[in-house]
Amino acid sequence: MTKTEYTAAITASQTTISAIRTDLRKLHTIEKLSQSFPGLELVDTSILETAITERKAEVQKLRSELSKARRIVKRMAEIEDIETGKADTPKAKKSAAGKKAGTKPAPSKKSTVKPEENKAEQPTPSAAAKENPAA
Repeated sequence: MTKTEYTAAITASQTTISAIRTDLRKLHTIEKLSQSFPGLELVDTSILETAITERKAEVQKLRSELSKARRIVKRMAEIEDIETGKADTPKAKKSAAGKKAGTKPAPSKKSTVKPEENKAEQPTPSAAAKENPAA
């Protein structure tokens, strides 16, 4: 499939999901109404529960397909950008095993003088208040 076909499939899936969710809201409303009138048998609850379960499963299936199609379109866009020169080539991912087995860089020794110099350069709150009486 091409990128435009995947994009059309995404739009169709979104429309279908929206319609199913509307149906689910209606079914839940019917379920609440039937529960609010326990003496009346407005609908068969087993059929209603089955319909709700089927609709939820259908939405989950469509969402997974939608997610997959979105990832594919994203990758296709990245490939097109690389081919046209709009983006740099992706960097190779580092493996988790390489991080664990790799050597750690030697800790650099920091001078204790630098933090003291930074502290000396920063005015204390009381000194800042004396310099700026409006604060």
